[in-house]
Amino acid sequence: MANQNTMQVECPHCNEPFVVVQERSEQTHNQQSEEQEEPMNAELLSYEEIEGSQPYSGRDEEIPVEQCVRAKINIDGKVRRFTFWYTPEREGYKYIVRGEFDSGSKMKTVYSGDGSPFYTDRGVPKNTDKKWTYLDEKECRRRAKIAGLGEVRESAENPDRYQIPIGESKEGLVENENLLLKLSKGLLVFQTDSY
Repeated sequence: MANQNTMQVECPHCNEPFVVVQERSEQTHNQQSEEQEEPMNAELLSYEEIEGSQPYSGRDEEIPVEQCVRAKINIDGKVRRFTFWYTPEREGYKYIVRGEFDSGSKMKTVYSGDGSPFYTDRGVPKNTDKKWTYLDEKECRRRAKIAGLGEVRESAENPDRYQIPIGESKEGLVENENLLLKLSKGLLVFQTDSY
């Protein structure tokens, strides 16, 4: 749970493992939530268009890629590397972004929908069965605000699911700094547990 810390330990007498749950104080939890409500600061340090890269290695299906860009972006004082794919010919997709984080490489697809590209409410953490967690509307709004994304809306296809518009209308990755920054911040807030 969000307001608990857990730790697995062994009994000193019988060596049987058990879990200790330590509840955080509400004040500490509220202070952390308030700190995390601040919008992220991001700066594009460099980017280059590259050729011939596929977003999903190991798949038989080849995704038609119109543009691919690698970038270094400083987000809240930490420089991270990202790769972006612009895939307008792939039905349903618009962009795919991959970032390198302390917890490893993470990816997220941006869908095309009604013309305005959006992330879905699928995020981190995964649940105990290693299945994706679908974030509720309140959590989607909180994370979207931190990343500077658009207003969260209900999905027309899936009840109780949400779409988070990117909030950029200019198409393509090249010479589109605002889009690169929004895609990278969205990946960070939805696919890592940093926020």
